Amino acid sequence: MTQNQEQTLSTKWLRAKGWTLAAAARRLCVSTTHVYLVVNGKRESNSLKKKLLALPRRVFIERERITTR
Repeated sequence: MTQNQEQTLSTKWLRAKGWTLAAAARRLCVSTTHVYLVVNGKRESNSLKKKLLALPRRVFIERERITTR
């Protein structure tokens, strides 16, 4: 990870790309807590950082429905 990539990885950056912590965690099949800790620099995971940086832009939905009927 370069210094520039580490600086861009934040909750605000994810939100700007249209992702919440929970939605990103579901997409990457990891826990929300793990994503939170990595994004806030409290845990190291280069593989998760790469996956987060590779997430595509998407339309942010304020209240996502977790279950489908």
